[in-house]
Amino acid sequence: DSSSSSWRRDKKRAPDEMGWTTINACSGETIYDAMFNAEHTFLTCARDHPVTMYNTDSSSGNDTVATYPATNRGEEHMNINSLMVSDGSDVIFGGGHQTIFSWATTRPGRQQHRIDTKRNTRGHITSLDYTERGSLLAAGSSTGTNVALYDTRAQRCVIDLQHALTTKAAAGEAVGCVRFCSEGEWVWANVKSGDHIFGWDIRSPQDPLV
Repeated sequence: DSSSSSWRRDKKRAPDEMGWTTINACSGETIYDAMFNAEHTFLTCARDHPVTMYNTDSSSGNDTVATYPATNRGEEHMNINSLMVSDGSDVIFGGGHQTIFSWATTRPGRQQHRIDTKRNTRGHITSLDYTERGSLLAAGSSTGTNVALYDTRAQRCVIDLQHALTTKAAAGEAVGCVRFCSEGEWVWANVKSGDHIFGWDIRSPQDPLV
């Protein structure tokens, strides 16, 4: 329910001692992605709204901790479709249209960095995942079958996996999700209308594992 920007804790409707907590955010707009950032903080991205951090443990009624707007070079608002944070929760990443944004968690506002993805990950960035191994960010998109790995320090694409997905099982399909394994040596992806999961050893990414 995204009808208001408030938190609610109601123990009358919760059978356990912890109660329950809901977030009603972004003034009724569609929420594209949401995730926990660190202890007691939660992130959302929604249509026509900046990335917003909430305090999940607040009882004051002022639950918004910070906002992180995404703008293009003309200072126009851009929607964020997917979220990810670094392992230390000190950097927030957001997938927009042919752009990956990043913000320092402690510096909200318009102080953003951009990675242009239109050569390697066209369309809207629908899924992101991060690994400390090489400070890599995996990105999948809604247009074609595009998966690529980006070096978040150098802010450029380092591995393009698009060629590996041009098979009958995946060609032209939107990417639904990308994930690194826990060691960061493998990245996995699925396509929204397919029945396969593709995996690559990023040390030798030429052939997909089906």
